[in-house]
Amino acid sequence: MILVRLGKKFYLSLFAAAAVFVTFSLVCVEPCYAASMAREENIMGANLTLPSEIDGWKWDGKEERYDGKKIFKYIDGAGEVYLAYGFKGLITRRFEKPGRPLLTADVYEMGSSADAYGVFSFERQDEEVGIGQGSEFGGGLLRFWKGNYFVSVNAEGEGEDVDKAISGLGRAVAASIMKTGPMPQLISYIPDKGFGLVEKNIYFFRSHVLLNQRFFIAHQNILQLGQDVEAVLAEYLVG
Repeated sequence: MILVRLGKKFYLSLFAAAAVFVTFSLVCVEPCYAASMAREENIMGANLTLPSEIDGWKWDGKEERYDGKKIFKYIDGAGEVYLAYGFKGLITRRFEKPGRPLLTADVYEMGSSADAYGVFSFERQDEEVGIGQGSEFGGGLLRFWKGNYFVSVNAEGEGEDVDKAISGLGRAVAASIMKTGPMPQLISYIPDKGFGLVEKNIYFFRSHVLLNQRFFIAHQNILQLGQDVEAVLAEYLVG
C-alpha cells in the first residue's frame, strides 16, 4: 500500500504483496519548515568530547575529519548514502591496545535527528542494545543514532574483551552527545506490532535511489522525494 500525502489531502493506492510479507510505503509531502525537517545547529567539534581511552584501548592521537563530498575519501562507494541524509561532517578516531584488534569510532553529523535515524535505519540488521536513541550490535560492529548524530564503532578482530570495549566506547560517545532529537514524524502513522510490524525493518528515506534499494518503485523519482519530501517503508510479517 502506498499512501501519498499532498498538503492536507491523502491519495491511496494498493499493490500486490508477497505471500509471507506485506510492505507498506508511506510518503509525505510537507513544507521544509515542518518540525520533522528542522535542521539542528552545527556542533561538530564544538560541544562533542570524544573519549581518549576505553578498557585499555588508547586513542592513537590522530583525528580525521571530513565534510561534504570529502566523505568519499573515507568511504568511497558508500558516501552517497550519507549525502542523501544531509551529511555535514565526520570525525573518526582509532584506538590501539598491544596484542588486541584495532577499534575505530566514526561519528557522523547529519542534517537532522530524522536524517540520523534514516542512516541508522537504512542498514539495520540486528536487535536493539540500548545505546543512544536506537542501536544494534553484531559481528563486531556497533551502530547507533542520537540527536543529529549517527555513530559506528567496529573492531578488526573478535573477543569478549573486544565486544566489551566496543560497547563501552559506544556508550562513552553517546554520553558526549548532549542533545536528543525526534524520530521522523511519518513513523507515527504506520501500524504497530499488532499488525505484525517488523521493527528492525522500518526505513526512512529522502532519496528515491535509496528507496529503490529496499523496495523498487521506479527508475525515475515519481514520488518526488527530496529534502522536503519524505518516505517511510515498513515490513510486516503476516504468515
